[in-house]
Amino acid sequence: MFENMNYVYDIYKSGSFSKAAENLYITQPALSIAIRKLEHNLGQSLFEIGKKISKCGMISAQIKKQSASFC
Repeated sequence: MFENMNYVYDIYKSGSFSKAAENLYITQPALSIAIRKLEHNLGQSLFEIGKKISKCGMISAQIKKQSASFC
């Protein structure tokens, strides 16, 4: 699940699924599947139609960003 949180943060940071996938060295479909699974596990949508980050996704990205500064 933590790897998928990295994915959320990278999508937030890069502004798109395709750029994030490129940065993560995975395919865009694989990234979309990972995000869909994470959303299912959380029971909450992280991205809105058009790939815009939702409020929950924004919170997840901020948590990841803050945790990275502690390492």
